Amino acid sequence: MYILIHRKQDGAKYAEYVFGESEESVGRLRLDKETGGVTLIEAAPDDTNLGMFQRAERKLTQHWKAGVIPEKTCWAT
Repeated sequence: MYILIHRKQDGAKYAEYVFGESEESVGRLRLDKETGGVTLIEAAPDDTNLGMFQRAERKLTQHWKAGVIPEKTCWAT
């Protein structure tokens, strides 16, 4: 499985990302830069069990713990 994660908006407190298996079918999430918390804004259309969201959340949390707010990243297995 490959999940792209791409930052679309970057503010002082939050960064918003799109995520999904393709650019045409994405969900949206928000990363809190202060706490590292990740909030689902909109699930990807084909993410019925939220597995893609959970993987994107985990990847962004790993980056946040390392002090990085990436523009692009991915989850690949």
